[in-house]
Amino acid sequence: MRGHLQTDDELHPCDPQPPGSQIYRDHCDRVLYPASYMRLTSKLPTVPVTSRGIVVGPDELPNFCLLDGDGLTPDGKRTLGTRPRERTGVPLPAPDVLARYTGPGMALGMPLTHDRQPYGRDLSLPPAYQDRHVFVGGNTGAGKSILTENAILTNVKATAGPDILIDSKGGGTAEEYLRAHYARYGDLDDVLYFDCTKVLPALSFFDIRPLLDADVPRTEASARVAGQHEEILEGLLGAERYGRAADSVKAIRNHVRALFDPVHGDDVFGHDHLYATLSRTMDMEAPPAVTDDGLDEYFESLVERDREIFMKVLSGAVGRVDTIATDGRLSTMFDHTPADGAATFDFADLLDEDRVIVFDFGGMEDRVNHPTYSRIWKSLRGCLPKIACLVGSPRSAE
Repeated sequence: MRGHLQTDDELHPCDPQPPGSQIYRDHCDRVLYPASYMRLTSKLPTVPVTSRGIVVGPDELPNFCLLDGDGLTPDGKRTLGTRPRERTGVPLPAPDVLARYTGPGMALGMPLTHDRQPYGRDLSLPPAYQDRHVFVGGNTGAGKSILTENAILTNVKATAGPDILIDSKGGGTAEEYLRAHYARYGDLDDVLYFDCTKVLPALSFFDIRPLLDADVPRTEASARVAGQHEEILEGLLGAERYGRAADSVKAIRNHVRALFDPVHGDDVFGHDHLYATLSRTMDMEAPPAVTDDGLDEYFESLVERDREIFMKVLSGAVGRVDTIATDGRLSTMFDHTPADGAATFDFADLLDEDRVIVFDFGGMEDRVNHPTYSRIWKSLRGCLPKIACLVGSPRSAE
C-alpha cells in the first residue's frame, strides 16, 4: 500500500476547488462518498487507484466527528474533558488598562491570559480607585474569604486611616487575618479585635448626637433612629409577626420619638428607658410629655381609646420591645449609654489612626448576629466615605 499526499498549495488546474478545501466543504455539508476502489477503470494500467471515500478504523472515526458541546451526554463530556464555560479563558484588557492596577494598594491577585497561563504580574486596586464599592462574588469555596484577607492585609500600608473587617459569617476569617497580619508585620499592635461572642464595642443605639453634630434636624434624626429600631425588631420577630399589629408598631415608633423631645427628652437614652416608658403608659400612669403637636395629639387619642383596645395596643408594643429587654446579650448592648468618664467606642475617633479594626461574629447565634451587626453598621455608616471597610458574606438572617 502506498500513500500520496496532496496539499492546497500545489497547482490543481482541473479542480474547481483545491482538494483540501473540497474535503472540508464536503465534511461540513455532510456529503458522503462511498469507497469506490473497485471501478473498472482502476484495472487499467497507468490509472491511479483513488477514491473520494474515507476509510478509517474505529479509533480514527471520532476524529472526523463535529459535535455540538451542548448536545453531549454527561458521559461524553467527562470523556472529552470539556471545561465549563465559566472556567474558560477570558481575554485580558489592554496593557495600558492593566497598568493602572499596579503598585501599592488592595491586592486583587494575578490574572490568567486567554490560554489560562499566569500573567506574570500581580494586580492591585490603588487608593485612588478605592472611592467606589467593590463586590466580590463566587461560589462556595471559590476563595472569597482568602481574597478579602489578602486585600485588607496589603491595603493596610497603602492607605491612611483605619481599615475595618466585619466577618459576619464566621468560618475563621477574622482569626486567619490576625495570623496573617502577625506573620507579615511582626505584631498586632495596630489591630483592634472584637470577639463579638464575648465583648461588644461600647456603642449607644438611641443616640442622635452624631446626627445633630452633622446638622441633621432633630425630628429627622429621631425618625431615623426609630426606623432603625423597627428594622431590628422586625428582623428578630419576622416581618409578618412584627407588622401584624400596626397600632402597636406605631406606638413603639412614637414613644422613641417622644424620648428624643428637645425639652422633655434627651439626646441619648437606653433601651431599658424605652421599655419602662411603654410600661408606664400601659399602666395608665401617663404618656411621655412632648412639645410636638402631632405627637401630643397622638398620645391624647391613645389614652382616650377603649380600655380593651388600649391594652391590646400597648401590650403588643411592650411584647415586641420585650424581645430585646429579656435577652441578656441584646439588652446589654441596647441599654448602653455613655456615662461621664466611661469608656466609649466611636469610629470618628479612629479616622486619623492607621489601625485595623476586626469584628468577629463567628459562632454568634443568627438572631443575635443580625441586630449586633446592624448596630455596628449604623455607627459605621456615617464614616464610610472616609474609611476602607471590608464586609464578609452575611448570613441568611441578614
